[in-house]
Amino acid sequence: MDFLTFKTFISTDVLIAFYYLGAVILPITLWFFLIWASKKYQILGTIYETGQSLFWRSLTTKQQVGIILMFTAAFFFMQLFWRMMFEFLIAYMQIRDALVAEHLG
Repeated sequence: MDFLTFKTFISTDVLIAFYYLGAVILPITLWFFLIWASKKYQILGTIYETGQSLFWRSLTTKQQVGIILMFTAAFFFMQLFWRMMFEFLIAYMQIRDALVAEHLG
């Protein structure tokens, strides 16, 4: 019951599990969801394919490579930010535990 009233913190193991859920499982799940949605709802698939075709045909090869690199870099920066956020939370909990142990001991 202390967990629900915020008298105790969640454990580091739970944070690590949520980190992997967000860093690995979520992108893969979203990718498969988009594939499923475009197959189930034909209009979404048609809109996506038409838009993609029109967009890529309007770009030069250099622009296409630039966009691919930009989105790849953005994905890696999002992954880095996700990792740093969880490292901060874990460090906060470890600092808090050390301070509480010092205060009680």
